[in-house]
Amino acid sequence: MRILILLIFSLISTHFAAQVATGEWRDHFPYGNAIDVCGGEDGIVYCAADAGVFAFDRRDGSIERITKVNKLSDTGISSIGYNRDVKVLVVGYTNGNVDLVYENNAVNMPDIERSSILANKTVNDIYFVGNEAFLSCGFGIVVVDLVEAEVKDTYIIGDLGNYVGINDLATDGSEWFAATDAGLYRAPLNHPFLANYETWEIDANYGSDTTVKYIEYAEGYYYLVLGDSEENELVWGTDGETWQTNSNFSGSSIRTIFAGMGRVMVGTYGTWFNFNYEFGEPVLWGEILGYQMLPNAMTIDNENSPWVANSTGGLVGHDKFVNKYQAMPDGPQDAKIRRLDAYNDNIWIATGGADGAWVSTWNGSGIHGLVHEQWINRGKFNDESMFDLMDVAIDPTNTDHVVFGSWVVGLVEVLDGEYYEVIDNTNSSLSLVDYGGIDRVAVGGVDFDLNGNLWFTNTVSNTPLHVRTKSGTYQSFDFSPEVTESTMITEVRATQQGYVWCVLPNGKGLLVLDHKGTLTNTSDDQYIVLDNEEGNGGLPIDEVICIEEDLDGEVWVGLLQGLAVFYAPEAIFTGENFDAQQILIEQDGNVQILLETETVNCIEIDGANRKWVATANSGVFLLSADGIDQIHHFTEDNSPLPSNNVLDIAINHASGEVYFGTERGLVSFRSDATNFVEDMDNIKVYPNPVLPTYTGVISIDGLSRDADVKISDASGNVVFQTTAQGGRATWDGNNFYGNRVSSGVYFIHASTTDGESRGVGKVAFVK
Repeated sequence: MRILILLIFSLISTHFAAQVATGEWRDHFPYGNAIDVCGGEDGIVYCAADAGVFAFDRRDGSIERITKVNKLSDTGISSIGYNRDVKVLVVGYTNGNVDLVYENNAVNMPDIERSSILANKTVNDIYFVGNEAFLSCGFGIVVVDLVEAEVKDTYIIGDLGNYVGINDLATDGSEWFAATDAGLYRAPLNHPFLANYETWEIDANYGSDTTVKYIEYAEGYYYLVLGDSEENELVWGTDGETWQTNSNFSGSSIRTIFAGMGRVMVGTYGTWFNFNYEFGEPVLWGEILGYQMLPNAMTIDNENSPWVANSTGGLVGHDKFVNKYQAMPDGPQDAKIRRLDAYNDNIWIATGGADGAWVSTWNGSGIHGLVHEQWINRGKFNDESMFDLMDVAIDPTNTDHVVFGSWVVGLVEVLDGEYYEVIDNTNSSLSLVDYGGIDRVAVGGVDFDLNGNLWFTNTVSNTPLHVRTKSGTYQSFDFSPEVTESTMITEVRATQQGYVWCVLPNGKGLLVLDHKGTLTNTSDDQYIVLDNEEGNGGLPIDEVICIEEDLDGEVWVGLLQGLAVFYAPEAIFTGENFDAQQILIEQDGNVQILLETETVNCIEIDGANRKWVATANSGVFLLSADGIDQIHHFTEDNSPLPSNNVLDIAINHASGEVYFGTERGLVSFRSDATNFVEDMDNIKVYPNPVLPTYTGVISIDGLSRDADVKISDASGNVVFQTTAQGGRATWDGNNFYGNRVSSGVYFIHASTTDGESRGVGKVAFVK
């Protein structure tokens, strides 16, 4: 085939929300591993990844995300399809959930997910006949009326009415063909009793001992892909009865197949073939496109343009056989997350990790960072065995300098978004140890103090804590016999008081070091191991997961069950009472312990000293500064969180955007708190002006901590008053009576409680 224009139109969309409004969410999902594709309305192609769908408009190159943030109800997408008659995008999930995305609304259909069916509920494929969608599920076939948005029927077609996994469906206009894990099933298309398993017959050629992976029918031609292993067989015919094998693919791993618009396309490991219906006129499109081809799904749209959902690179295809495209939204390379760190517009991800028993998972995903709204993705450094990045820290004295802690190779330094150096036992104070039968330099935690000194832990080592000073000098610390080479050590936090706190997993509590400010002189150091004994920490339990210092110097501790607070950490080495305390709250008239049964994975402090708490099973809580009042509780059911297992939180304190790292990817929420300032001489308002169509909250930034904010009209009448959360105040645009203010300019007057700092601003309302 002759490509008329060799135009490589690589479309990696810029991040769509350089400025999101307070209270709004956005996703940061990976879209490179595309799993399904379908054509939509003229010029639109839909491509799905695990956590979302994106719509690519080839006419202008724009990309629209369709996720839990705006239209979908779930993550874990398994298939998509677009019905042009009803103009609806159907999204199926691995748990059986289904979303119908219409032009102006979306409808969730949880019928399959909530059913009592004790079988695999994955929606493997979506096939349309008129206004109905036929869902190939892991147990049978489900028929959905797309106009009424309801389940119309269910076909359980296995032998004796047993469940059988349906992989694919097709019809030639007179007969149904079902590709299943137990052979090829057939039934008359318009039979009135398709729900009766006896209506369905097993094909004489491909019976219960054959797995039929795919079936395609187009213009009198039938195609089957047999086998579910890495070696498949492709057979085809013209009557649905007699089949012949295409020997070109015998023993190949066929990943997907599509027939239509006069062509049959076959995707294998490494390439993508295009033939006419009788396998003539072959074209190896993988070579023409110049991309690594690992196709998961293929289609030809109504304008005769072929598209591939590729495992690498997202959506790949041709525009009417002329222009070449690769398109996907900007995002991290994959969804793996263990730890996050943020410093203003820099957010970096440590992808993990070790499992619950601290055994390596050998994750070699590389590094991912969102820097000034552009994603940076880097693979492994110089082919090193750079696995299991456990933690990440951004240098507060140079935010272009980022350090990762690896469970295998030590420290990995990144400078200006590029790998800079690996630090291990050969060029630092770190120790090489035998852990899990493998020689490694295991770093479980990293943190910078305010002066730019880098602190890091070295597990199962005689010197479990290390520091590299700002000048580059290394120093190790020995805490034997309390902490030895048999002791696990992970997270580390350098506090504003000059103490260094370390988590000792497996029920060993906490290690606290007072280095007296003399980092390279250990003779004056003091340290203590805190546990659950009264007078020695008083932790409710000694299984510690995380630690964080708040703006008042209090240290909050996340536990396997609940949390505790050291209100007087400065007293740890004085002999005074310093034991941790749990927080008591009143709920439904009863006094109980805050989050007593929750596993707390992370605690993060915002600009208003409020506590964002990530849990393993219940999503995220936002608590007041003292922890007593619950401000928000986000879960996967009431928010765009993709999972209730939230592993870490990081905050862009300049914008107030809070990032949640979950086991299924990253999302963020713009909160109403930012960093506060001393002098309020640069108050900023967003949006400004406020247009009639805007219904969200108005953010007022650049305020002092807990500043009093008054808003008045041109006549000096105060219409609204509030208190800043950190450096931000919010206003819904209504006056004291709940009515929208009139058009005009409104003046903002801010002052601290002592009156020493004042600031002014203004915002215009347009109606």
